[in-house]
Amino acid sequence: MKILVNTLVFILCFSSSAVFAGELGNFRFTNYHVETELVAGDDSYQSSGFHLGRSFISFSWDKSDHLGGELQVSSNQLVHSTRWYNTSYSHESIFSLAYAFYRHNETSKWTMGLQEVPFGLESYLGVALWELPTSLFWKQKYISYSDVGLGFRSSAAGIKSHMLIHNGYGVLRDRLSQNDDRFFYSARVSVENESGEFYGLSAQFGQFKRNSETILRKTAMYNLFGMAKLFGGFASLDGTWGNDKSDTDEEKFYFALLQYRYPFTSSFSLIVRAEQLEPNKSQSSDIVDSASIGLQWNDANANSRIYLALSQTKKEQGQNDQVVTLNWKLSSLYNKRYRK
Repeated sequence: MKILVNTLVFILCFSSSAVFAGELGNFRFTNYHVETELVAGDDSYQSSGFHLGRSFISFSWDKSDHLGGELQVSSNQLVHSTRWYNTSYSHESIFSLAYAFYRHNETSKWTMGLQEVPFGLESYLGVALWELPTSLFWKQKYISYSDVGLGFRSSAAGIKSHMLIHNGYGVLRDRLSQNDDRFFYSARVSVENESGEFYGLSAQFGQFKRNSETILRKTAMYNLFGMAKLFGGFASLDGTWGNDKSDTDEEKFYFALLQYRYPFTSSFSLIVRAEQLEPNKSQSSDIVDSASIGLQWNDANANSRIYLALSQTKKEQGQNDQVVTLNWKLSSLYNKRYRK
């Protein structure tokens, strides 16, 4: 209820400000993405029933040719903390983006505030790209969708780059915990062509102290991702590897995902996906494997997509999750991969 009230207050304030757009600048509605789903079966990550997925609505503001900002109201699924910040504390926030920017020129700008973490394919805009449920990497919270920091973005000759110095704990923070030594740096470079094929690489480095520890830990993650046309469909690849270490121990981990979507009509597609997550390579019994198959319907530009998917996840000690998911995405984000 509190989230709903805060959201309504924000919209009212935004609407009243827009009346004075001549004095304050130009306000505009930019993007929306709504995800709802019905989950049935045994799932360790969420209970059976109806769920609101990763959803957001975005507004932008241009004060001048150089100054502006962006606000994004979102569901809680876009404001989680990372595993590097394990704490029992939590609070609810209506924002997953809230930053100001200085546009240096048409191809580059500086940003400061709560903004997208540039790592991997499945960022907050990437939710419009994936057809099947959230990957194991994001379910295990190796990274947050957004964080508070100072960033720089540029786009030239078809190459996009994004760098961010940030806190490392996402939107949520426990003021009772000692996190003075927390510091993270993330960067991503990608290229995309007119047919929707794109490739990229990203990396993240950070240092932190777990709540129960006094020693300083350091983490490093590296990522390669891409989507390409293959045999009349689109193949997706996402791979991450890294380590979490201190002076006394080190944990190496990796994640791999392969997905293929084959459209057998302009509106219906068959989708298959395989994933593997290894949280600690020194323990062979903790590998998590997941396989999914789904049938999807989409409209002309994939602004509306509905899929029915069966997923099976195998964990340590023979634990198996079998889940049937019915998901509906409604999004303003244009998806080149569905263009006729």
